[in-house]
Amino acid sequence: MGYFPFFMDIKGKMGLIVGGGRLAAHKVEKFLPFEPVLMVVAPDIQGALLENKQLICQEREFMDTDVDGKMFVIAASDNREVNQHVANLCRQRNILVNVIDDKMACQFLFPALVKEGKLTVGISTEGASPQTAAFLRSQIAAALPVKMEEIL
Repeated sequence: MGYFPFFMDIKGKMGLIVGGGRLAAHKVEKFLPFEPVLMVVAPDIQGALLENKQLICQEREFMDTDVDGKMFVIAASDNREVNQHVANLCRQRNILVNVIDDKMACQFLFPALVKEGKLTVGISTEGASPQTAAFLRSQIAAALPVKMEEIL
């Protein structure tokens, strides 16, 4: 695949996370520093997500209309059929979608991120080796000057 690493302004943009477990929470954590408006939909949403005032949480089954008006969608439920349905729906409606643990269903991948103030570094192995991306992320983070925000 030819994944192009571009940066998008998602501040204030609508995103949807389908799923309310550990994997969904991990994706939410990656998004929050970039300030999108995130809606989380799942029949069972873990407490940390429910308590997060930055999120719109709806404990219920996914509905097709949940993707309406969304810039991007993350299919992170523990049900492969639901994830595949969400992916197909998003592709039909030209909405960017990422499906947990299904690279072929994804239209974008999550890089390993280093974020320090206005500096963001994304590292991708196109899904081939998340461990390598994580290793490089830690190396880059350790190499950054302490006062990066002042430098920028």
